[in-house]
Amino acid sequence: MRTIALCFTALSVLATALLAQSAGTIAFESDRDGLPQIYVINPDGSNPNRVTDGTDRSYTPSLAPSGNQIAYVSSPSIDSKGRDIYVVNANGTDPVRLTDADGRDENPVWSPDGTKIAFWSLRDGNREIYVMNADGSNQVNLSNSGATNELFPTWSPDGAKILFASQPADGSKPFEIYTMNADGSDPTLLHGSVLQEEYATWSPDGSTVAIEARPRLGAPYDIWLIDADGSNLRNLTGTNDRTEAVPVWSPDGSQLVFLATEGGSTTPDIWVMDADGTNRRNLTQSSSSTDIWPSWSSAVDLTTLIEAISWGSVKAALRTAK
Repeated sequence: MRTIALCFTALSVLATALLAQSAGTIAFESDRDGLPQIYVINPDGSNPNRVTDGTDRSYTPSLAPSGNQIAYVSSPSIDSKGRDIYVVNANGTDPVRLTDADGRDENPVWSPDGTKIAFWSLRDGNREIYVMNADGSNQVNLSNSGATNELFPTWSPDGAKILFASQPADGSKPFEIYTMNADGSDPTLLHGSVLQEEYATWSPDGSTVAIEARPRLGAPYDIWLIDADGSNLRNLTGTNDRTEAVPVWSPDGSQLVFLATEGGSTTPDIWVMDADGTNRRNLTQSSSSTDIWPSWSSAVDLTTLIEAISWGSVKAALRTAK
């Protein structure tokens, strides 16, 4: 009986650790240690860990659906030249360079099945949407238009479509939100002409799109919602005097993680709120660093998790149970 009780105690410790990770992982960019680097935290803000570690700057992470890799941008200098896309294991090992083109490659984002990565690039002279295989092969220009600039691709939940922001190259109109098929065909205006609309993401069930938008250049961003057909625009944050931007849905669609300059902070932190705009919480709570570009994955890498569990705590629990 004692053996059975000890086994249940050990399993209880492991189950507690698993439940703590069940909501997935949030990755983000921060300069808290000097240069911008990639970090991960639990969705409650606990257990911050640095993923990238080097002399280069690391930007805009995107967690793979599997949770075991992160795509990001790396640059040796603070200027806009020489930015390329890399992937690294979520524990920081084995960084691999995927792009090596002239100009900037920015904002990688994994397809829902983990086989492709979309990004925007300046390699052809203006900002355009590209897609490549997850190993960096078969890099294809999807938007392929010298008359417009396109930014910030994100995938639909089924991987069939891509959201992106588009603006005439001459700046004659603000950025608007478009969709296109994953092969670049059928670009269609989803919403625009009312606000300066940029980063946008579909909810996990595909019914709603969250957008960062502002009424004019220079104004703070708010987070807005629209239905997936482009109707029913509503302001979720509505603060007007501070920035809330880069909304990313939780895996179950019940929350949004975003960057914000709230609570008197002059630099952005990573925040989370319920999908109706209530219950805001500051996850990073740093008064001096810039914490931006969140990404949220639901997957739990069990190998990494088991290695991270303190076996000392298991042994301590067993000793207590004896």
